[in-house]
Amino acid sequence: MIASLALLAVAAPNIAPPEDTIVVLGRQLDATRFMWNAVPEGRGWRMQYCRVVKTGGDAEVDGIACPAIAACLPMLDRPGRKVPKAFQQCLTDTRRAMLSALADRRADAAAASAEQPAS
Repeated sequence: MIASLALLAVAAPNIAPPEDTIVVLGRQLDATRFMWNAVPEGRGWRMQYCRVVKTGGDAEVDGIACPAIAACLPMLDRPGRKVPKAFQQCLTDTRRAMLSALADRRADAAAASAEQPAS
């Protein structure tokens, strides 16, 4: 019985559970620092620039910040007003969804490579 368990432990692919991956990705995103500016355009906003100024250590995670901001620009009020809670909530929700999608893609890729026969 012990030999069977040992065999299972050796044969099981070393893939981090998705929750662990999410935590790591979240920490990397939290460590990412970026600068952005948007300008009023018509009835909305246009992203003028957005760039990462300090990486969180993962280029794909760094790449989440600016698209999340761009997706949430419609939540901003006119210039000179305080950043609305709806914008902040949109950023939180959008970043969370993007991190989850990234974690899923990586888990799928890891599972697919684990299924490949050894050469």
